[in-house]
Amino acid sequence: MNLLLLLAIFHAPTIELPKQISGQPNAFITIPATTKAGLTVKWLCPDPGLNMFPVELLKDTKTLVVTGPEGRFRVYAYTSDETGPSDAAMCTVIVGNAPAPNPDNPDVPPNPENPSEISEFAKKEDKEAVKWLHQFYIELAKESQSNEYQTVGDIFRAAKVAINKQFRPDELSTLRSAIGKKLNAKLPQDAEKVLDKATRDLMTSVFNQIAKELK
Repeated sequence: MNLLLLLAIFHAPTIELPKQISGQPNAFITIPATTKAGLTVKWLCPDPGLNMFPVELLKDTKTLVVTGPEGRFRVYAYTSDETGPSDAAMCTVIVGNAPAPNPDNPDVPPNPENPSEISEFAKKEDKEAVKWLHQFYIELAKESQSNEYQTVGDIFRAAKVAINKQFRPDELSTLRSAIGKKLNAKLPQDAEKVLDKATRDLMTSVFNQIAKELK
């Protein structure tokens, strides 16, 4: 193994988050990240309901401020330097008297919420068309983990081709618009962003959530 590769392995950036942080509903909750001075920290929240204060408006990207309703939420953080990206760190944010994790799937915290806009619109559309869309997002969640796709844009381009083959532009337009709004709010907007593990997991989680709301 050459020296540069060894240096990259032993000096790869690291990042740490508190394992768990608690707070009250709709109050500001601060999450600190520990990493080397000068490194920018990127944050991801795959669970709907938690609002992240725009990091670019804060003095230091190593601290995230969130608010949300009662529930349990996962927050991921990662950083990078000239040697490459760090592994993602995760913190569980417990807001109010949140229920315990689902014992069948502890990585996905329960987060009851009112029927979503997607669910409400889906009820008004053709059942077979919605069924197809539901299955499409299940498959898209799986595809997000495939090495065939290297960037965020790769996945969205493939999804757009499949959707355009299945539906006319005016079909399910209101429902598809609601889904697009959620995707824009939850997923990275940089089409050239490389799909690291944290981003792949985020996309899988969001696509599965949309499939659930379409059921």
